[in-house]
Amino acid sequence: MLLVLAVCYEEKSNETNNILEKEVTIAVWNGELRLHGEEVGPIINDNMAKFKADKDINVKYDIIYANTYEEYLNKLNIKLYKENGPTLIYFYNEDYRGSAINYIKQGVALEVEEDKLPNVNKLYDIFKEDSIYYIPIGMNYPAVVLNKPMLDRLNIKEPDINWTKKDFTDMREKWISSKERIFSSDEYSYIVRYPYYELSIIDKEKKKINLNTDSIKEFLKKSKEKLSSSEYKFIEDLEFYYNAIFEYRSKECKKEYHQIERYNEEYLIASNETENTLKVRPRRRANKDFIIVPNPYSKRLNTFGFIVNKRGKNIEVGLEFINQLLSDENQIKVYTDDVYWFYPVNKEIEDKINKKARERDVEEKYITMRKHVLDKIKSGDDMNYLGEDVKVQYIRESIEKDFFKIIFSDEEYTDEELENKLIEMENKYQLYFRE
Repeated sequence: MLLVLAVCYEEKSNETNNILEKEVTIAVWNGELRLHGEEVGPIINDNMAKFKADKDINVKYDIIYANTYEEYLNKLNIKLYKENGPTLIYFYNEDYRGSAINYIKQGVALEVEEDKLPNVNKLYDIFKEDSIYYIPIGMNYPAVVLNKPMLDRLNIKEPDINWTKKDFTDMREKWISSKERIFSSDEYSYIVRYPYYELSIIDKEKKKINLNTDSIKEFLKKSKEKLSSSEYKFIEDLEFYYNAIFEYRSKECKKEYHQIERYNEEYLIASNETENTLKVRPRRRANKDFIIVPNPYSKRLNTFGFIVNKRGKNIEVGLEFINQLLSDENQIKVYTDDVYWFYPVNKEIEDKINKKARERDVEEKYITMRKHVLDKIKSGDDMNYLGEDVKVQYIRESIEKDFFKIIFSDEEYTDEELENKLIEMENKYQLYFRE
């Protein structure tokens, strides 16, 4: 009897090992699944099923449950220390900031060789550096969705695809002066966040933080004056706005999103929902009250994709799976998927996409905008698609939060008090930067 049990156990063990031998796992944060409706992208889910049907190989998510992104990274790091850990690590760079860069610097990511991933040659050149570690599957260049009835009411001419930051600023000033404005996170972005990210604060080469400067003092002064004026109506308290702006999965953020949608006939920005200049979805194209143009404040090329874990299991099979995702057939599906907002990263299917666009009755203005943005991507045009080092990004975000408190404070700082505050902050972040 014992011998029979032993044989059965051995057979079961071998069966389990065989399953594991054929298994590819994708590490992903459960926060991503919540955000995207229990899937990180239909193209991935569809190809999991296809891989199983064609090759009898399981590809599945290794879901890491965590309340915050930082907690997720800590749990992921534990898995990455082990042999035969997750095969692939999923990144959605709009959320994950520069964490992909850190894993590349730390030697976690496998350098991809073209003979193991032949379809990597089909990527747009911006994604093909001397060494390839991160493989994107789809991309998104942000659009801004303007409210046409509001522009008509203000007698503002519809902008074209070449409009500038100044054009947008002038448009907003005319809109703001037309009536009392309800403050929102969108307003915050144009008044504070975009100008803030143009300030020279971090010298990465010298590892130096520069906060006690005339340009920063002027920025803080102008922002405070603008937001304390009578132009804006604040319908919530400061804590609400802080969470809505900085904690984008918070209940405050969700509530504000619905407020904006409810009041959008009074807004210049018709919707704060993500839209892609490369692929404007049908329901947006059908809305004649929307004007969709590139966001002149953004040079951020958002992507979703993978790095291959150097210590992961079944690496070569994982590369096969990625190669399948980059195929012409699957990249066309990225374009024709009307739910997800990403556009293909495969440059060799542009003619096929032009044909698909006309078959799908995409208006000429959106075809022209797509070609315009693709030309910018092909030229590089100072675009950033991987984000920044996590430490640099953390410092930038932390300083922005500190500036928020200064700008919205009831306290009026004297020149000397503001200088002392900036020196104190500078010293704090300088210590952290040099650790």
